[in-house]
Amino acid sequence: QAIKVSADQFEGKRSLATTRMFLFDIVERMFVRKMPELANSLRDQLRAAKDRESMLVIAREIITIVEEIAGPDRADGLSERLAMMLPSEH
Repeated sequence: QAIKVSADQFEGKRSLATTRMFLFDIVERMFVRKMPELANSLRDQLRAAKDRESMLVIAREIITIVEEIAGPDRADGLSERLAMMLPSEH
């Protein structure tokens, strides 16, 4: 029996750059129009995140806000995608 795989499965290389671009995309799509000040703050924090730990801090903040405005299913989906992109701990 074939294993069912999500069509949206991430198959790229794990990297902070990929993670950062994904988070920037979320900020653009979800916050820019309705919450521009928040979007600017999140963008600044993303630009300042230079390592895995600081990237995790801003990612958690973004996911928490997404959960508040779009619900837990949307937040969980984004969390799963992030887990596939973020480099593992060394």
